[in-house]
Amino acid sequence: MALYNEAQRERAAKAGARYVPLDAMIPRTLDSFFDDCHFTDAGNALVARAILPAVAESLRERLRR
Repeated sequence: MALYNEAQRERAAKAGARYVPLDAMIPRTLDSFFDDCHFTDAGNALVARAILPAVAESLRERLRR
């Protein structure tokens, strides 16, 4: 997963997109994941909370243009 996450980070940087390091923010427990990479409903709620600041900042930047 570390290689996959690094590839995503690199792609985001090349595209000028934001990258939110969910692997460092979402606990790898059965409460959050039902297998190695798919979130449970509770995990999806954690993802939403984790990405909210990045989404909000992107929207603020677009509104300033």
